[in-house]
Amino acid sequence: MATDSAKSKSYEKARKSFDGLKMEERARFLLEATVSTLADGLEKVSSKLSSEIESVFEQCADEDDVDAESAQTKKKAAPKKKASARKKTSTRKKTTAKKKSAPRKRAGSDTSDS
Repeated sequence: MATDSAKSKSYEKARKSFDGLKMEERARFLLEATVSTLADGLEKVSSKLSSEIESVFEQCADEDDVDAESAQTKKKAAPKKKASARKKTSTRKKTTAKKKSAPRKRAGSDTSDS
């Protein structure tokens, strides 16, 4: 309860000082207090967000390391396949190149002199 009375005395002192200010000074004080409070809050939120993002990245990196180790272990444990000596034949149909035809003349675009 000692802290409550200390806070009350501190609050009362600040309140009396505030009441003694002119209207413009009150407005400036309230604006400064609001901006200061918002800045402190944003700093705390950004710090917490930063630590959470860092934690997520660390977890992802750990999972990637485990996945990479697991893949290497599977690769080493898997039996090697022998190369096939048989050549695969293609079933694709052969196509022949088409001859290019002469350009078509447009109707009504006769170039001869009449």
